Amino acid sequence: ARAAAGRAAFPASHLDRHPHELSGGLAQRAATALALVGDAPLLLADEPTTGLDRDLVERTVDELRAHTRADGRALLMITHDLAAAERIADTVAVMYAGRIVEIAPAGAFFGSPGPRHPYARGLLDALPERAFTPVPGAPPELGALPPGCAFAARCAAADPLCRTRRPMLTEGVACHHA
Repeated sequence: ARAAAGRAAFPASHLDRHPHELSGGLAQRAATALALVGDAPLLLADEPTTGLDRDLVERTVDELRAHTRADGRALLMITHDLAAAERIADTVAVMYAGRIVEIAPAGAFFGSPGPRHPYARGLLDALPERAFTPVPGAPPELGALPPGCAFAARCAAADPLCRTRRPMLTEGVACHHA
């Protein structure tokens, strides 16, 4: 427990504390430490860096990567933190309105040629270190998705086909224009 706590930057002096005595960041690190104790072939990490300072984000993703790589384990990380995803991912899958719209190798997604789906491009362009341009419009209601592409109302390239027929995920992208 002490070794896992140390790897997750969780203070050993807090090991005997109750969950309600921990801050959000400490609780997050405790959850990471627990995940590092097991020997599961697949580690599912849902927003493992939420509430952490950037230094701890980097340390956490580095530990998750080392834990999974050391013994051939797999990691599925769900995150909104694109910097963390870039640091840890081999493959990136971008979802919009509950559907995967792009799957790409991380190097190609974050580098060249970059994302092919307009929403995925918009996510990267919204980052402060990039163009810092917000994605226009608002996402649709998940309980009332439009018949075509869920992103069509926000997409500059949308045409009548986009509004009537949902694009299939083909060659890693779900877009009529990619």
